Amino acid sequence: MGKRGWPKGKPRKKIETIRPQIIEERVEIPKNSIKEKIEALHFIRIYDLRLIPRYLFEQVKPQNFDLNEVYAMARNFERDPLTLLYALADESHKIKGFLWCHLNTILKTVDVQVFTVDKEYQDRGRIISKAKEFVAPLNEKTGYRLRGITSRPKALSRFGFKETGEVIVEMEVEK
Repeated sequence: MGKRGWPKGKPRKKIETIRPQIIEERVEIPKNSIKEKIEALHFIRIYDLRLIPRYLFEQVKPQNFDLNEVYAMARNFERDPLTLLYALADESHKIKGFLWCHLNTILKTVDVQVFTVDKEYQDRGRIISKAKEFVAPLNEKTGYRLRGITSRPKALSRFGFKETGEVIVEMEVEK
């Protein structure tokens, strides 16, 4: 016997192996499109700001508030009947965004303080349309105008928002 177990002196026969022919069909597992994901989100009224994941507050730009103070004062917000706080939750009830509004009964406005959503759900304004649809019945019921402060007015103009004649001014306080 030779090294490889063949008898010495006899020629080796080439052994053909039959390999099954693999047909490559790409079967894609259907993933939820961003549109379907956004449609699956639903608004839930909540009364405690502390339920909102910190990263959602942190992604708000420009951030002109101290996040620790917001969480520390959360009890004050939940007691105010004019503060409207809604979580935007997915099918498994995980908070993926939130809408924080305040009813201004003197100016007759619904002032959007913060609207933010997980980056996974940000897509060409579909989420803004969803929020606008959600707030529309409140506007119809109260007759109040919807207002908000943004650093991107042109982006919101596609959804029917327009710049008003009002300008926000600030005065620096000397320390």
